Amino acid sequence: MKDTSFLSTEELENAAFYLLTSSSVERYVRIAKNIATQSGVSAQLQANSDLAMPLLVRARQLWRRILLNACRDVPEFELAVLLPVLAKTALPEVSDFLLSLASIDRHNCAWISALARRLCQERPTNVDLAKGYL
Repeated sequence: MKDTSFLSTEELENAAFYLLTSSSVERYVRIAKNIATQSGVSAQLQANSDLAMPLLVRARQLWRRILLNACRDVPEFELAVLLPVLAKTALPEVSDFLLSLASIDRHNCAWISALARRLCQERPTNVDLAKGYL
């Protein structure tokens, strides 16, 4: 299985710096979304929708690595950038993945879990149900 990042080293360094210095969940979510937009992964996905499943596979790999780590590390920052991109897709697998991330309560996963909860809340299916639309 391919273990290659969709982000450049520079993008990962920026993500690490800004996400590590986030003092609130709101800032963490905002930074993750901004870096996701700036990285070009979102544009790549819009140009090629077949990229959604490889992105999800990579996100799952990163999540497994995060669960094995005792502290915050590079997989967290890459995953934080990939999640907002994936959250914009209509894949039901993404909803399931976000829910699984959101439900974990471990200190080394706290920021990613909070990001996943926010992204779950913002997914169109959840927004439509909250407004009463089917």
